Amino acid sequence: MEYNNPSRQFEIVKHPYKYLFGNSPTLSEVNIAYQNNECANIWLIPQIADATLSCGLKEDATKEQFQTVAMGISVYYHWLKIDELMMFFFGFKLGRYERFYSRFDTQIFMGSIPLYLKKRNEAIDYAIKNGFV
Repeated sequence: MEYNNPSRQFEIVKHPYKYLFGNSPTLSEVNIAYQNNECANIWLIPQIADATLSCGLKEDATKEQFQTVAMGISVYYHWLKIDELMMFFFGFKLGRYERFYSRFDTQIFMGSIPLYLKKRNEAIDYAIKNGFV
């Protein structure tokens, strides 16, 4: 989990196909490996916090808001790999998905993931069609 800190996002986005098709664990696999159903949430919270730093919010998000988003991601998107989520968070910081307007809103994160998944699926289809994998 230390290795997969937010600064690793820079490495991942340089080689997206390598990481889309790579072997990083899913959120479920992280929980199983550490025998702790909260492990994925613990990893997600710094990712979420880092992403919000780029948004110019007028108020900091609360601990409960971070926990809500982490829980939502780990419950509804437990099948996503760590590297895929890091690509999502990097794209979120760049404004590729929904945006906050002054204040943190848990629904912005949760509404952004389907937008990421659409782009992710398009990238996977493109890579397969063009023989990148």
